[in-house]
Amino acid sequence: MRSSIKIGLFFTFILIAIRLVFYFVKIEISEKPIMLLSMFFITASSSIGLYISKRAQRQYNTLIDDLKTAMAPAMIFTVLASGFSYVYYNNINTEYIANKLKEEEIRWDNVDNIKAIKLKNPIAYDNLSNDEIKSQQLNTAKTLLSPSFNMSISLLIMSIWAILNGLVLGLIFRRVIFKDYFESVSPKES
Repeated sequence: MRSSIKIGLFFTFILIAIRLVFYFVKIEISEKPIMLLSMFFITASSSIGLYISKRAQRQYNTLIDDLKTAMAPAMIFTVLASGFSYVYYNNINTEYIANKLKEEEIRWDNVDNIKAIKLKNPIAYDNLSNDEIKSQQLNTAKTLLSPSFNMSISLLIMSIWAILNGLVLGLIFRRVIFKDYFESVSPKES
């Protein structure tokens, strides 16, 4: 198995283990720390994968080659972590979404919150009754909290992060870390 696959799988299993430990210990953790941890794992997997590749490299390569090398473990992690996010909220921790929807329902039962949203955007909500606004907000919450939407958004965010990391790490490794290393390496044949 290639090292990029091993690295991507390694970080995915760490994230899955962390989420399952928190679930079984009954500690509720929000999505923000999980997303930040995922972004850290993307950066770490890209860095480790690119470092291992650069150390084994015998011919000069381009920045695009470094980008591909850095993105390989990060994209494996991204796809698997996003897929697990769907499975987690759809099959394992179904109470999380149900609790969040109950919180939203309580929030929109309060007339003050409905008045506040009418004041923020009077053009959109002036002609709607309180029940229509509540129904509209609950439908929006159901969509935003659904496992498929959560998976899609995390896939998008982590993919963009993996691409940006690949570019930045490729430049850092080429210009700073391995600057003198490749002066002795022969140019890549066309």
